[in-house]
Parts: sequence; structure tokens; C-alpha cells
Amino acid sequence: MHNTIELSELFDRLDIVQTSSPPELREVYTKFGKRKIYNKGEHIVTFGIKCSHCYYVNTGSCVYIYSSFDGTNRAISLMTPDSSFGETPSILKEPAKLNVICLERTDVFELPFSYFEEYADRKLLFSLMRYIAHKNTNLYEIFALFNTLNTAQRLLFFFRLYARKQSKPVDDWYTFKHRFTHEFMAEMVGATRVTVTLFLNKLKANGLLVSHGRLLKFRSDIIAYDYILKGH
Repeated sequence: MHNTIELSELFDRLDIVQTSSPPELREVYTKFGKRKIYNKGEHIVTFGIKCSHCYYVNTGSCVYIYSSFDGTNRAISLMTPDSSFGETPSILKEPAKLNVICLERTDVFELPFSYFEEYADRKLLFSLMRYIAHKNTNLYEIFALFNTLNTAQRLLFFFRLYARKQSKPVDDWYTFKHRFTHEFMAEMVGATRVTVTLFLNKLKANGLLVSHGRLLKFRSDIIAYDYILKGH
């Protein structure tokens, strides 16, 4: 039985997952942070490692990866330029609960959280608190949604989230900026490579996914995705 969540409703809600840093926080990161470059596949934040820094994405993109108790990994949110992360584990002075992995070469500003403890005024601290609260609320919602999705829906979740942050649809088609391997996609959604390959072939057979050299394109028609996932 397929899940009854309408993907059109789900994807509409994804726009609020990725939240841009407010101007006052952006200024602090770019003025006082240390600029660092991470390559594709590198961890910026590692699950289980104590986090004492916050990060602001200047260029590139990275993804929150949740590692479940059964050993599977799932992508739950995407960080693109003008977003920041790492604040919550730094405040709590606890090990990170998520991995943050670069999807491409990513330029970030790294700022010790101690800066906010020592120098931030009341206005900046309230701005930081509101930003963290908004992001955490969104992540809680995504966790709840993600637990109700089947493998196919999780894969489309990742496709759609990534594509919408990288480009706008042209003639009803999204184009992936990067070509991901089936192994990588499987890891992102907690599935096997075989399952991912079978589902991608199904999308291709229904005219919803096409390959042009190293470019991957898929339809922006959400109704078509709902139709496929309901078993038609």
C-alpha cells in the first residue's frame, strides 16, 4: 500500500526547510569568521563529534544526513548559500546528532560559538535564538514527514529538494547541477542501489526522467509523480 501523503503538498512545505540567515548574523559570519574550503564528499560536521563552531555557507551546497540506529543514512535538509548551521550542538556543547556533507566544493565561514557568548549584544542573541528555533522546528517537521514516506517518496524528496535549490524549471523540467551515482542516491535515502536503479528506470519509462550526457533532468509535474507512486 502506498502512502497517502500528496507529494504536491509535501513539496510545497519544503520551501520553508532551507532558511536564510538574517542580515545581522550574515554580517557577523562574514566579518569575523574564518573562511574554509571543503571538497565534495567531505564532512563539515560529523555525527558524534563535539561541535564548537558555527558555519555560514558562502558558495556551494551541503546536506544534513541523519544516521538511524539500523545504520541507514537519510538526507533531510539542504544548505545552500546564505544559510548557516552548527548552532544547536555548539550551544549545548554536545556531540553533533547529524552529519553535514558537501555535495560539491563548498566555501564556508567558520565561527567559534564563543564569539556569541563573549561579544553578542541582546539584539543579536535574540536574532540567533529566533533563527535556531525556526530551523529546529522545520527539522522536526521533516523528521515526522520522513518517517511516513516510502523509499520512492524519499528519493523524490531528495531530488526535488536539491533541484529546487539549484535551478528553476525550464519548460516543466528541472536539471540537476551534478550527476549523482546510484550508490550515492541510495545512501541519501536509506535504500539499496538496486532499489534506486529500479525506481529510476520506472521514472524513465514513464517519461519523467531523462539523461543528457552527464545531465539529469526530471519533470516538475508533481501530479505525475503522485500518479506513479500510487501504483499506476
